[in-house]
Amino acid sequence: MAITKVTTPELIDLPNNQLVTGVSTTYNITVISSGGNKYAVNGTQQANITLIPGTTYTINQDDSTNNAHPLILSTSTVAAGVYSTGVTYSLNGAGVSYASYISGFATATQRKLTITLSSPPTLNYICYYHTGMGGSIITTPGLANTDGVVLSKGTTATRPASAVDGEFRYNTTTKKVEYYDGVGWFTLDSSTIVPQSGTTGACNYPITATALYQLNDNANDTCGSNDAVATNITYTTGNFGNAAVFSGSSSYITTPVDFSTFTDYSVSMWIYPTANNKFFAGTTDGSALNGFYLSINSSDQIRFYERNGSTTSSSLTSSNTISLNAWNFITAVRDGSTNYIYVNGIVTSLANSTITQSNDFTFGRMGLYTANPYTGNIDQVRIFPSALTATQVGYLYTETAP
Repeated sequence: MAITKVTTPELIDLPNNQLVTGVSTTYNITVISSGGNKYAVNGTQQANITLIPGTTYTINQDDSTNNAHPLILSTSTVAAGVYSTGVTYSLNGAGVSYASYISGFATATQRKLTITLSSPPTLNYICYYHTGMGGSIITTPGLANTDGVVLSKGTTATRPASAVDGEFRYNTTTKKVEYYDGVGWFTLDSSTIVPQSGTTGACNYPITATALYQLNDNANDTCGSNDAVATNITYTTGNFGNAAVFSGSSSYITTPVDFSTFTDYSVSMWIYPTANNKFFAGTTDGSALNGFYLSINSSDQIRFYERNGSTTSSSLTSSNTISLNAWNFITAVRDGSTNYIYVNGIVTSLANSTITQSNDFTFGRMGLYTANPYTGNIDQVRIFPSALTATQVGYLYTETAP
């Protein structure tokens, strides 16, 4: 089956974070015990089965764990809704009727459905005898245009034991598409975001921005309106061009960007920290009672805190960690009632509440509050007066210099 080319936004914006590419035309079914009997599809419990109209598929139930569990297609979740249009049944290599398939299923050793759908209704795959074992049938039409096929998905640990050469799946552990070449599994490293070319000097990328600090030997705003003031800053080779160096004592860069004018906002930057327990950006006042800040805790996690007087309105800590003495990409997003922190492309979120922004944005420390200033380098600081989407954060994470 041909693989249809799909653009990156379509890959990212599919529901349930499902990714798209070609799929296997054979589904090997087993039965596992997981809160009761469940079907496993190519090793993944109750995975979606994709049946594209016009393509012929085989559902294989030869495995002995299926003996009491004949799989059928249904327009409901019970056998009364059986759907047999375009479905043929075989036992021990011989074609049989639907009724004979059900009655002879338990004693047969070879049990297959061959399916070629035309214009199917909404379908499920179910056990003829037992409820709650199956899952959904995906019948994505229109492979002549830019529609795609929803992959089976699962963790690294649940890779199919009997994978076939050319089989694709979405790995929920790595968040990437992978394929089997007949010997081993390989990752399509660009499957989640297609890298963008030559955008590091573009102000309004990927959406309208307030400021871009490239930090190529100065603290000027590439966008042109918000040049910053650098205090005790030197410069060295950065992730793109050069980067600002912060000593961990008296180095910081103050911008004129007033976050009190924003309802939602986003801040992204590359950091190369040489120590943890440090604050590296924010808008806090001298008592750290108002504004937000970004910091690295003692476990090398990123914290995105917002303060409103003596109240912490949001205390978000990343689920993953950064690497010291290496470049890490950080994005903080306030989007309505939810805050997000992205660390090297992995997101953590938390509900927020009211915040008071009382000072302009500073990086190298948390604002006017001077405790535990940042030690290390910072590059490519972007400020947006709106919330970035996950797709847009991905664009920034994979952007390249001209």
